[in-house]
Amino acid sequence: MPGDRFIELATAEDRRVLDILFRHASEAVSIQDRSGRLLYANDEAARIVGFRTGAELVSTPPEDIIRRFEMVDRSGSPIPLESLPGRRVLAGAPVAEAVIGYRRPDSPHVRWSQVRASPIKNDAGEVVWVINFFQDITSQFRRDEIRELLYIVYEALGSSLDREENLQSLAKALVPRMGTWCAVHMLEGGTLIPVAMVHPDDEDAQTLVNMSDPGPISLDDDHIQARVARTEKPEIIEAISEEMLQEAEDRTSKELIDVVRRLDLNSVACVPIAIGRRVIGTLTLARSFPEAELDMADVDALAAVADRAAAALENAGLFQQQREIAETLQIVLTPKTLPRVPGFRLAARYQPLSLVGHVGGDFYDVFPIADGRTAVLVGDIAGKGVKAAAAVGLARYTLRSTIALDPNPATVITRINESLLEEEQMCTVAYAILENHGDRFRLRVTLAGHPPVVVVTADGSVERLGEPCPPVGVMAEVIPIEVERWLAPGDTIVMYTDGYAFSGMNPPESVEVALSKCETNDPDRLLSEMLDLLLTDLGPKGPKDDIALLALVAEPPT
Repeated sequence: MPGDRFIELATAEDRRVLDILFRHASEAVSIQDRSGRLLYANDEAARIVGFRTGAELVSTPPEDIIRRFEMVDRSGSPIPLESLPGRRVLAGAPVAEAVIGYRRPDSPHVRWSQVRASPIKNDAGEVVWVINFFQDITSQFRRDEIRELLYIVYEALGSSLDREENLQSLAKALVPRMGTWCAVHMLEGGTLIPVAMVHPDDEDAQTLVNMSDPGPISLDDDHIQARVARTEKPEIIEAISEEMLQEAEDRTSKELIDVVRRLDLNSVACVPIAIGRRVIGTLTLARSFPEAELDMADVDALAAVADRAAAALENAGLFQQQREIAETLQIVLTPKTLPRVPGFRLAARYQPLSLVGHVGGDFYDVFPIADGRTAVLVGDIAGKGVKAAAAVGLARYTLRSTIALDPNPATVITRINESLLEEEQMCTVAYAILENHGDRFRLRVTLAGHPPVVVVTADGSVERLGEPCPPVGVMAEVIPIEVERWLAPGDTIVMYTDGYAFSGMNPPESVEVALSKCETNDPDRLLSEMLDLLLTDLGPKGPKDDIALLALVAEPPT
């Protein structure tokens, strides 16, 4: 660097020489004296630390500058002043470099710079000034930030089954991480409907929202959202100038634009939310000073977020359709009412894995057959959703039609096995036949891969009933074994699927433990108490599978 003559000229010309050299440089430049006091900064250097111009930065007392931002290293730890490149040069280093992040204390945004400091010496070789060159390398850090942001967005979009709640969560995920304001509009019948908005929690922001009436936007309007939806291309206003505000004031009102001025918005970006080439909405982000203005790197990040939102909305739509189909099937396939079984009081429960929209393969059925007997079925189709619900329909139809013609267990199990083999669908079944003999009852039980039936006698003893054999839909031939037991009035039968399991217990053991703690004389109360015990035992996580329960209590003869 030149010595005395340059320093003398720059000082005498009130630093106009420095402005000529550095004011319009793409690189940020600052100069400090031997005490560390800032003598000069171009506008680019000022913007890095949240000032509008270099002159404003230089005229601000050092303690105020330090309060307005903090300097951090790559790990996010504060950088001591003595470790800054300029201070190191003043301490004797020939040159010094560092990667420094500049962050306002109340903001998550960090602007990263590669800083290189060099001495300006006089003719005697003494360091008089230090010149700092800042190269903005924020974009190099954006990749990791975007990856983290997309993960946060993914979590936000899966927080609810409700579309509006998910989009509001998305907007909250972007503020303040990416901007100060965020709005989501969805396209419905040629109109953009606002479905989510997040803005600063202050009086001016609320005033702007109230005055601007953020209602539906027609695609023919000259709003940024309408233009983006029409052109299918992102749009950015990188710097909101006074000229823009004056023009907007002429179209709206001075009162409204004065509120905008007080909010100090500096930039706005809007990107389409699209599934393929079909625009379904827009995502808008705005920033206020002193945050850095939005740039094309921010637009790219916002577009990635919009893509993730579009994929989530598409999946949610498909899931909603599938859920509605499956729930309709579940309603159709679950008996609306239970028939009267001579000599018995009965109750049933179906507890899905999730209380919201989940459909599984558990089922039950009770219906009369020839000679005054009653068929009782509990089964569990492997899988969830529409496929499982459809398989439940096939299984129930096959079982009902076969039992009506020939209730013999060997015939019934063989036929259901053949039907489900064709569909490559596995199922476990507990098939029971009840016969009323006046003062006592005969119970015949056949199992196909299903947990045993549990019988509680009137005196409280507990017995498991049924011989195991493979489930249906897996092997070419299944040979069931029927067992029978005589029941007396007051005896209780409980049939269930394997979702009923306490922590660390298998299903039969869990049912037996529950029965020892519940009132067994009333089947409806019994099943309610059994479910309450299970949900209490498992806690917030709940059951690991769907549950079907069926209870029958033998009554004295009338």
